[in-house]
Parts: sequence; C-alpha cells; structure tokens
Amino acid sequence: MYATFWIRVFSPGRGISFAAQTNVVQPESEDRYSVTEVRSALQFLTAPPGTGGTPELKYLNPLLSLGDRVSIAALKIYTPDGLAKTENADAYLTAVRNAFSHAGIVRAKSDRDPRVTLFVLELPSRERDV
Repeated sequence: MYATFWIRVFSPGRGISFAAQTNVVQPESEDRYSVTEVRSALQFLTAPPGTGGTPELKYLNPLLSLGDRVSIAALKIYTPDGLAKTENADAYLTAVRNAFSHAGIVRAKSDRDPRVTLFVLELPSRERDV
C-alpha cells in the first residue's frame, strides 16, 4: 500500500509555494486486530501473581478501547483447544470484560457490538452438541 504525502511550504510576503510528493511504502498492518496488545494482556493475566512487577493498568488499559477486537485477536492467538484451557479461558474472560467495560470509548463502532465475542463464548456448547 502506498501513501502520498503533500508538503506545502509558504513563505510569507513572497507568495512562494513548494509542493512535493513522496510515496512511502507502508507495510500491511498485521496488527489491525490489536493482536500485540491482546497477547501482552493475556500473557500478563496467565502469569503467576507477583512475577510481572508491572502494574495491571499497563496491560489492561489498552483493552478498554478494543471491544470485540479482543475476541478477534484471541482467535488469532489461541487454537480452540488452547482457548479451552482453564488458565487461558480465565484470562480471555477477564480481557473481554475489560474490553466491554466502557463501550463508549471503544474506537471502532463495529467493535462495540460483541458478535465475535458471542461466537467465541458459544464455542463450548457447540462442541458438546456435535
């Protein structure tokens, strides 16, 4: 993907303007689902208490603006069996609770609707029915 930036420099009193176009190659965002933030939070939440030494706010505050994006990232991080493990499931539920605790500050409007989260939460019952 290319981004075009226009730079205009105006010289007061002389009326001189200069325009330049630069094409910058921007890598495809592998983290458009905030996988890095969610992975850090899940690792923090699954670590034994007292081992991190870092305040919870560092890992949990970024989740407040993610909403349903937390569940999308969790599906990219865990396999279904990995998510079913008790320690991972507990961490995921804590992350989701934080992600939806302040729906008004969730960045993307589409992430305010918990569609993917509801799908993930229904996975255990779907597997039982199969």
